Amino acid sequence: MSGKMKIAVLLAVLAIASFGVSYGVSAWLNKGTPTAAAPATAPAPEEASDTSPAAQERTQGASAHAAPVSAGAVLKEKQLDDLVRELRGKLDACQKRELDLDQRERRLAIAQEMLKKQADELENLRVQLVAPLSGLKDAQAQLEKTRVTIAAQEAVNLKKMAAIYEKIDAASGSRILESMCAGSQEEDVAKLLHYVSEKSAAKLLAELTDKSLAARLTDKMKRLKEES
Repeated sequence: MSGKMKIAVLLAVLAIASFGVSYGVSAWLNKGTPTAAAPATAPAPEEASDTSPAAQERTQGASAHAAPVSAGAVLKEKQLDDLVRELRGKLDACQKRELDLDQRERRLAIAQEMLKKQADELENLRVQLVAPLSGLKDAQAQLEKTRVTIAAQEAVNLKKMAAIYEKIDAASGSRILESMCAGSQEEDVAKLLHYVSEKSAAKLLAELTDKSLAARLTDKMKRLKEES
């Protein structure tokens, strides 16, 4: 049963209980009350003027007997008021809880919609990045295939030769390098330039007469890596 149906049932119970108790109290009160149509019997002259102690005791007894009836009626009405007030308080609390639940459900629905929208945006972004990332991985794999590893012992010898080329002039060194490249040693020249200082390597490449050779040597130098 939903919260709204519970509130409707509670209202119906409250109305029935209020009507029933009111009707019962009224019926109970009217039961002991003489009807207005019944003519009052005139007291006998001697009773009307009777001021004897016995007559006073009878009057006090009748008053004492009627007092509990009035007090009981007041008590019943107070209990009814308390019951109605309690039921109304519970009804107000139920209505407040119902309102809080409705507001919470609306907030949850808004949050779910936002999360779904963000998830859709992330999925679209992932799909858009699949192709570029795949191409980058292929390029990296291709680069790894073309890399040239310099062994540890070979690195020792190349460093010694690089120290020599640091001492000779760039023009003489570039002619020697061109001769080596003509003998199919471009990879060895690239390894040698790898260990020469950047300033000396720039001068040697600038002195080469074949500029396409300089470009190839530069490309080969980028693909070199030392043995780990």
